[in-house]
Amino acid sequence: MKIIGVCKIFATPVNDSGVPSQLCTPFARRVGPAVVVGLFAVACATGTFDDGYQPPTVRTEPLPNGGPLGKLQGVIRVKDSAGKFDGALVVIQCSCLPEAREVKTNLDGIYNFPDLPPGEYTIQVLSGQADISRQATVKAGFKVRADFTLDFDRGYTVT
Repeated sequence: MKIIGVCKIFATPVNDSGVPSQLCTPFARRVGPAVVVGLFAVACATGTFDDGYQPPTVRTEPLPNGGPLGKLQGVIRVKDSAGKFDGALVVIQCSCLPEAREVKTNLDGIYNFPDLPPGEYTIQVLSGQADISRQATVKAGFKVRADFTLDFDRGYTVT
């Protein structure tokens, strides 16, 4: 019997046909609650249950023509608004660059850094009291998209 997933709050293992596995049920009932409590502790510590928190998203996809360089881009949004944020300062740093680069977002809240050498980048968004940074890896021939959401009621960003 192959265990491929879990169900219910007590993490009862199920087999590939969705039927609970009776062989592992006692173990799952002992360990399952500890796993659930651990997951809740991690979620609380990282702010997952915080008002409207969304985990940061960094997506990578291949560039149409590939090549030796990469690209970093994203959108800055305002929490509880359909609007994008114009004029936020976005700064990137990498040991692969001779100095930091910066751009301001356009009217649609978009920032774009084309033609970047591969490396580990720190992306920092600054606007008013908002100041947050995130790490992203740029690979040759790939585009990285890192979006942020500003929450001006709190004075910082939430994603």
